[in-house]
Amino acid sequence: ALARDVGVNLRLPGNIPNERLPQVMLQHDVFVCTSRWEGHPKALTEAMAAGMPCVGAHAPGVSNLIEHERTGMLVEASADAVADAVRRITRDREFAQRLGVDARSKAQELFSFQPLFQKEYHRIAGISACIIPT
Repeated sequence: ALARDVGVNLRLPGNIPNERLPQVMLQHDVFVCTSRWEGHPKALTEAMAAGMPCVGAHAPGVSNLIEHERTGMLVEASADAVADAVRRITRDREFAQRLGVDARSKAQELFSFQPLFQKEYHRIAGISACIIPT
């Protein structure tokens, strides 16, 4: 009601099935994560994997994923800084497209099956070597 009263077009869709998430995300121009701290920001990771241009507050977790002006815009956690980044992305379509492409590449590099499998395999192998005598 508040959004409507101040003229903001806001839609809160609730839970979205995983297979529909990229389609829903790509109906929007930009993904914004203003958290002041994230352990592993899954929503940001999903937006990057979908190829969305992203704006994130300079905070732990978020700054681990976003490389400023390469895989997204990393800004201070202030309304003005976030608004400036969103304006830049929505006004410069070429820049927005490049951010989205590079964000998707970064997400694939870090979180696709093969790199995650390799990390897990090496951790399990390391633990096994400590526990099981050869």
